[in-house]
Formats: sequence, structure tokens, C-alpha cells
Amino acid sequence: MMRLFRTFIVRRLVMERLRSLTTIIGIALGVAVVIAIQLANASSVRGFETALDTMSGRTSLEVVGSVAGIDERVLPDVGWLRTFGTVSPVIEGDMAVVLADGRTEAMRVLGVDILRDTPIRDYRILSNTAGAAPGGVPVAKLLEMLTSPRSVVIAAAFAGRHGYAVGDSLPLISGDRVQPFVVGGLLADEGPARVLDGNFVLMDIAAAQLAFDRLGRIDRIDVRLREDLDVGEAIAAVAARL
Repeated sequence: MMRLFRTFIVRRLVMERLRSLTTIIGIALGVAVVIAIQLANASSVRGFETALDTMSGRTSLEVVGSVAGIDERVLPDVGWLRTFGTVSPVIEGDMAVVLADGRTEAMRVLGVDILRDTPIRDYRILSNTAGAAPGGVPVAKLLEMLTSPRSVVIAAAFAGRHGYAVGDSLPLISGDRVQPFVVGGLLADEGPARVLDGNFVLMDIAAAQLAFDRLGRIDRIDVRLREDLDVGEAIAAVAARL
């Protein structure tokens, strides 16, 4: 066996060194490319999962409608969802911000009823533009910041990169329209503010409906189940009533 190996393998490797080296390099490159693709795919999946977890917060289940979303007039009819836990209507979408130098960057936009949503997602508002104050700003202040349909809260990480401060104008593109907004506050690097490396905008749900031209509709209803409920059983019970 060793004689055959030396005769047909080792001998050819020695006699045709350039060809052998080229073959070995080609195989090594092929293996490296396959491993690189697998690593890139795994990284993309982890990034997608992280983004979903970041945006969903402590949501246990989501109630979604058709492609057009859910007619908000049905919300009173599904008030029984509150017997399962905390309920928060949500609008979520993408816009682009027009930066001072004319460039644009993608922004993830979340529209919520902030009083209903804080038990599901974490928001910590910075008390100034320089950094986080101990304890941040209360939810009542966040609600005040989002009272105006043109007021938004952005991530401090994004504001720091591009020099935005509270009170600055923030032009956002939705569809074919450029809409002017005002920075009402800055979010600490926690919860949804971490998505897309901080390219995140928080709006009141009514302002988001107007901005996305979805008046009278919402994208979904997020539900945070009570701790004493089993997720599988709750999903089956909710599905049976919808």
C-alpha cells in the first residue's frame, strides 16, 4: 500500500510541483470560501435574531392582520386580549434620514402608545444631550416629548455620530415625501434604540400613522403575557377567539 502511495501520489507531487501546488491552493481557497460563507450566514442570522429580539422586547405573542394591517376600529372588540396580559398596538416601518451633507441613511421607525408600551419595551431618555443622567427621564416626560405629531425621539448613538441635539430638525423620507420632524429627546443605548447600530426613531403611534399614510390602521398588536400563563396554551386560546 505504501509503495503504491509513493509511486502514484508522492512521485507525481514531486515531478509536477507547480501543478500540485496550484491544486492544493485551489482546494484550500475553495474550503476557505465555503467556511467564510457559512460564517457570514451565521452572523447574518444572529444579527437578524438580535434585531427581532431588540424590537420585540418582552412581547410573548403578536396579533397581525392582512398585508394592509389591522383596522384600529376593531381594537375595542379585541379588548379581551388584556385578560392575557399587557397589550400594545404597534406601527413599524422604515424611513430614510437626510443628513446635513445630503447623504441618506436608513432608519427603523417604531410608533407606539408609550403608556401601553413601556411594560413591553425598555426606553430610557437622556436628560441632556451630553450623556445619560442617573435614572434618565420619567415616562411622563417621554410622553410629553411625543405629544406633537412632528416630535420624535432618536437614539443617542445616532445623534452622537451626526451631531444632532434636542430641538434640531430631522428630515425623514417616507415613500416619495420628505417630512420635517423635530428631535424631542434622545434614547440611551438600550432596548429598541440598539437596532441598526442606533438608526432608530420612536414616534407616537398617531404620528406614525400619519407619517406612513396608514391612518386608521396598525401593523400589529403586541401582547406580553402574564407570568402565570403558558405561552402555548395562551396562543391556542387567543387563536380560537380571533
